[in-house]
Amino acid sequence: MSTAVETQEISSTEHTAAKALSFIPVVGPILAGIANSVLSIFGASHSAAVQKEAATINQVMPNFYSQVQTVIAAANEDAITPSEAIADLTAIQAAYYAGVASIIKQNGKCLPVGGGCAYSSNGQPTTNCASGSTCNAACSIGCTLVTPGIAALIAIIEKGGGTFTFHSMPANGAISAQPAVTVTYKAPGVLTKFEHYLDLIEAKL
Repeated sequence: MSTAVETQEISSTEHTAAKALSFIPVVGPILAGIANSVLSIFGASHSAAVQKEAATINQVMPNFYSQVQTVIAAANEDAITPSEAIADLTAIQAAYYAGVASIIKQNGKCLPVGGGCAYSSNGQPTTNCASGSTCNAACSIGCTLVTPGIAALIAIIEKGGGTFTFHSMPANGAISAQPAVTVTYKAPGVLTKFEHYLDLIEAKL
């Protein structure tokens, strides 16, 4: 993810600003005060952005997993149809991207996992996971967990059953670690469908 890269970029910007000021032939506390103010603004802005990114992701990801598990459980119990489950999963994916809209930095489409999107041994992306040059933490999570995960679950539902595991996500600065989440779908059998039918009849009485 790009938190470290962003930190390097802001550090480089701070160094450039300080170096530029050093070439101005002015002596006295005024210039020093201006330099400190400029560097403080850069540092405070970056710190606030990092905190906002972490707070947003730490809120959105648990909601994402909870919603996915709720939909699959409902589909397993025949409380919703496969078509409804697929529509709900598609909406959950859209909700993730809406939730991170204010922080995501993504230039280009998600790359296929295992292709352009490489992993280290702990499951953290080692390269950009979008076809462009920019892909921050929200983008990496979307491209490595959310988008392929929803696609896999939809394929499982269409096939009639299967299991998918969202890989664990290590902590990244203030962004909390997420455990691996395994989801299993099995098309309801005749007995489950009949029991659900009886429940509907009973509810109408």
